[in-house]
Amino acid sequence: CLFIAVKIEEIYPPTVAQFAELTDGACTADQILGLEVEVLKALRWKLSPVTPVAWLELFLQCNSSSGSLVDINVCQFSRRQYCQIAQLLDFCILDSSCNRYT
Repeated sequence: CLFIAVKIEEIYPPTVAQFAELTDGACTADQILGLEVEVLKALRWKLSPVTPVAWLELFLQCNSSSGSLVDINVCQFSRRQYCQIAQLLDFCILDSSCNRYT
């Protein structure tokens, strides 16, 4: 699962050989690839790398541009603004069923 996640999240993911080396001999490259296919088949190849936080970053970037053309790679919003809205977003998507334990 970690190999799949790193391929989705990282710009330059490690090769399967590098990943196998990181396991210090616990897994071979062929085993990693075989398990990757099993996981993907179980998920029916339905992977969604876009999280609410990733969407928030894009929304803030576009919202802060004020209609002008800006470099999308340069952050256009403050860290404080991002943290406050991310906390609110976390609160909004909180599963209400977890409240039964409090």
